[in-house]
Amino acid sequence: MAADALSQGWTPLDLFGISADEQWQCLAAWIGGRRDEFNRACILLREMRGDQTRLYATQSLTGKRRWHYPDPAPADAVLPWTM
Repeated sequence: MAADALSQGWTPLDLFGISADEQWQCLAAWIGGRRDEFNRACILLREMRGDQTRLYATQSLTGKRRWHYPDPAPADAVLPWTM
């Protein structure tokens, strides 16, 4: 899934970054080990709006959907293996 996300334009920080900012989440933290009813961690999608492409992920759990858009990483965000 990480390779697919990277090929679609997600950055390593979008996928695995950590930060002291509790409002910001990387995709791995957002998934939090959960799977949907089809055993998928999430579904990666993209939305075209004029000249812009927005990346996002969706996860369905028990018939409800949750959405995750990669927000710009906070200034203190790092990859855990660089600490």
